[in-house]
Amino acid sequence: MSLPLRLPCDNLEAPIEKALYTREKLAESDYFTMLTSDFLLVYDFDWNIVTVNSAVEEILGYKPEEVIGKSCVYFLHPEDREYVKKIIESNVEKKVYNISRILCRNGSYKWFEWNTIPLEKENRIFAVGRDITEKKQIMEQLLKSERLNLISQLGAGIGHEIRNPLQSVRGYLQFLKRKYYSDIDCFDLMISELDRANHIITEFLSLSKNKSDNPKLLNINSVIKDIFPLIQSKAFLEEKDVHMELKSSQKIVGDEEELKQLILNLAQNGIEAMDSRKKLTLKTFTEGSKVVLAVIDEGKGIDPEIKSKLGTPFVTSIANRTGLGLAISYNIAERHKAKIEVETSSRGTSFLIKFPAV
Repeated sequence: MSLPLRLPCDNLEAPIEKALYTREKLAESDYFTMLTSDFLLVYDFDWNIVTVNSAVEEILGYKPEEVIGKSCVYFLHPEDREYVKKIIESNVEKKVYNISRILCRNGSYKWFEWNTIPLEKENRIFAVGRDITEKKQIMEQLLKSERLNLISQLGAGIGHEIRNPLQSVRGYLQFLKRKYYSDIDCFDLMISELDRANHIITEFLSLSKNKSDNPKLLNINSVIKDIFPLIQSKAFLEEKDVHMELKSSQKIVGDEEELKQLILNLAQNGIEAMDSRKKLTLKTFTEGSKVVLAVIDEGKGIDPEIKSKLGTPFVTSIANRTGLGLAISYNIAERHKAKIEVETSSRGTSFLIKFPAV
């Protein structure tokens, strides 16, 4: 009786089963990659991107094929590049945590926290990134709010104590200038400086307000039109231009006088930030459930270090200014449950104040 012929491929049954098992597991892994909302990234030790998951399009706006093969360094914020490269390259074969900013397709940056494992033998760096932009913005707003509250409480107490002796000094100077008439210019200068100090104290005290005095239903366009001649005259005196583009017809709840102050403060800052023959634009438009007021200048932009501290008293990029006007503006916006967003570049700065629509 002859034995059945066994071909070499008969022994492949077990490897085939193993291969099928591996493919099945890979397929399961693919599903997890698709389901996660985190950004999954693999790149080599030359920092070239090998693969990404589909979250790259949802979070950053790129299609996967637009980033694969490109350098990770290109997408890192210039200020974060050295820090990230150093921490990755000095922790090979270890889990590494870092926070950095990543370039979106629209030119903005988002904050990510990363958990990374660099595996040198495999020439691969595996990274999982989570978008923390909104969380970081909320934390910054809370910190700013706490600083403002502390400053305003201190200011309220100190302001009242300083204002009283200033008024006494002013009164005596007015009395003495009648006696020493030949020195009237010197007395007038001293009195005007005291008035300036008193004005700063008044502004400082306004930071301690917690709520608007007279909230009512209004159209932000009407508020802008009321004070537009004031803004126009300031711009004209400095050989600059100002335009209105008012599109939103939805109403908000607000204190008209406070909103006028907010707009005047931002417009004045914008005008002073520009060279002559440049243009300031006041816009309104609707964005979902928000009424947006935009104050757009054609200045030289705001330094990133100053931008991160905007709204804090005495922080300003404009010479001979206290920064209190902007602090007051942030405070007014907060009382109106509005959010201020700032976009800045070498071509100018936009302040976007987003009010809840009614």
